[in-house]
Amino acid sequence: MTNDEQSTRLVLITGGGSGIGRATALRFAQRGDMVLVTDIDETAAKETIELVNAVGGRGAWYRQDVTDATGWQELSDEIAGTHGVPDVLVNNAGILVTGSFLEQSVADWDRLMAVNLDGVFYGSRIVGEAMVQRGRGGHIVNIASAGAWVPNRVAGSYVVSKAAVLMLSESMRIDLSRSNIRVSAICPGVIRTNLMAHGTRAGVSDEEAIRFRDNFAAAQQRFSYAGPRAVARAVERAVTYNLAVVPVNPEAYFIAAARRLAPGLTRYALGLGGLELGESLLSTVDRARLALTGAERRQ
Repeated sequence: MTNDEQSTRLVLITGGGSGIGRATALRFAQRGDMVLVTDIDETAAKETIELVNAVGGRGAWYRQDVTDATGWQELSDEIAGTHGVPDVLVNNAGILVTGSFLEQSVADWDRLMAVNLDGVFYGSRIVGEAMVQRGRGGHIVNIASAGAWVPNRVAGSYVVSKAAVLMLSESMRIDLSRSNIRVSAICPGVIRTNLMAHGTRAGVSDEEAIRFRDNFAAAQQRFSYAGPRAVARAVERAVTYNLAVVPVNPEAYFIAAARRLAPGLTRYALGLGGLELGESLLSTVDRARLALTGAERRQ
């Protein structure tokens, strides 16, 4: 693409109603791009476009279920007819299901894979084909996770889906390069988003699931090194410099290195902790925080 084309790109972002998707939409809008935001939550998608307009950007929103392949094709056709073929596709939509391997049901597995993996495949396949037919190239960015390198007992299905997204991205990169379509995978560490707040805890009662979700959502907000804007910056870097894989946050780089240099030791260390240990550590931290807060108030 020429510099003029790059300055007015059409950027399509799934799951753009909040978190990483919203931050990415604002990032591209602020640099002059036209952003199209999709989300299964219409209200959230509208709010993102209102924020885009507030910063002087241009955009439009669409309701979308990324697990619907027919819906993907219809959306792609509608966008092409109204705005043209996207120059950049960001496959961001994703969900989280936690619980040990035997706690998660077939339905849990199917739902998570439908959003986290099938949705990425459908979007990349359908929008990628439109890019090829246009003949001007493009860029596909898939939001994977540092979890792609982390086998664990807490969210096995989630990290499997993200490992699949990472490998899919690298395979697409070498395949679609023939058509001048670049592909990048972004691998964030723990980011301050609503992923855990909207997540599901499998294999326990509704009451226990709510308690688990609330505890770990609070931990995600308190202990995350960075917010969604850090990932949005990584997406922009990947598009600007044609980067294949971009870890985000120090823990993501550490995990990637540990997995490569000492895979056995990494698996052993990760096998020491499970859901119960995580909740126990969180409770300990909370008690310590409350004790310190109380001591400060008494001073």
